[in-house]
Amino acid sequence: PIPIEKNVEVHTYFDIGKNDNTAIWFMQKVGMQYRMIDYFSGRLEEVEHYVRFIRDQHYLYGTHHLPHDADHDRLGMQRNIREQFEDGGVRPTRIVDRIQHKGHAIEMARAIFPRVWFHKADDDRGRRVEKGFETLCNYRYKFKEEDNVFGQTPHHDWASNGADAFMC
Repeated sequence: PIPIEKNVEVHTYFDIGKNDNTAIWFMQKVGMQYRMIDYFSGRLEEVEHYVRFIRDQHYLYGTHHLPHDADHDRLGMQRNIREQFEDGGVRPTRIVDRIQHKGHAIEMARAIFPRVWFHKADDDRGRRVEKGFETLCNYRYKFKEEDNVFGQTPHHDWASNGADAFMC
């Protein structure tokens, strides 16, 4: 079990979807450790659903890292995703630059992985983090049946959203 350090900020990392899953990792950096203390995901929910969850946790928040397209205007939306989170009190936010080659993001995640700790306990947080950890364990490249090899493009499925949030 990883205790929540009351005086250490919790940073969030998002992969945002609507028809696809939205995934959020909650991390505290303590010394050289990246402590994944919580994870949350959902599907077919509005931004306010995630805002409520974030606020209900009562963590001492630091920065909320949103994906590259969170500040894009979208057809039919009065406020973009970033503005909706900020309107709900989820701030400060930071838009993470898009990495052109997913392989670079994967390598960066692998580089810090030896310093990452995951909360594991028989509680709600522990069960949520375990679900997030399962996304990382199941993230993989697309398999090319015709060549019997893995390609260079990550496979997009139930595991990719949690992994993409981790790489945010």
